[in-house]
Amino acid sequence: DRPRLPQGPPGTVTLPVSDYDRLIDRAGRPQPQVETPPVPAVIARAEVRARVTGDTATGTLRVDGEVLQRGHVKVSLVAGATLVEARSDGRPLPLLQDGEAHAAILTGPAPFAVTLDWAAPITTAPGGAAFTLPVPAGGTITATLDLPGNPAEIRVEPGVITRRQSAAGRTTIEVTLEPARRAHV
Repeated sequence: DRPRLPQGPPGTVTLPVSDYDRLIDRAGRPQPQVETPPVPAVIARAEVRARVTGDTATGTLRVDGEVLQRGHVKVSLVAGATLVEARSDGRPLPLLQDGEAHAAILTGPAPFAVTLDWAAPITTAPGGAAFTLPVPAGGTITATLDLPGNPAEIRVEPGVITRRQSAAGRTTIEVTLEPARRAHV
């Protein structure tokens, strides 16, 4: 049998001194606030692939990023592009139009990888042809372009051509692009 502790008046609790000290210490320290991320999601990198055949440029745009907030978040993927299909994890991904941008509803917090198939018309003028690449806002944007023939002059604005190779009647160039600015090839 334990000795009975003296009972206080109704509505009181008797605690050992060590428990009382621990409660006082906890009350003096505020609970850490759960910080919300400064942005709902980020695009870390994007890779654009394009192949020119006839009067059309077609390709894929792979966008890798991370949803930072908990729950469903609208993530803007690319603006000003003609999209043919969108996939995430091998499954069709529904998109919504947000002004000029294409956006997806993704769940977080979690990383994501989205693949977008796109197409663009080739405009021709005396002495050249041109098309526009879709470029998302993100950290690092690279492109690989497969063009017919061995063109004497290839310009990508804005962008920097980092590699050029010609073989079998086709020219492949690799380019680093400026984020969120459509590139004219």
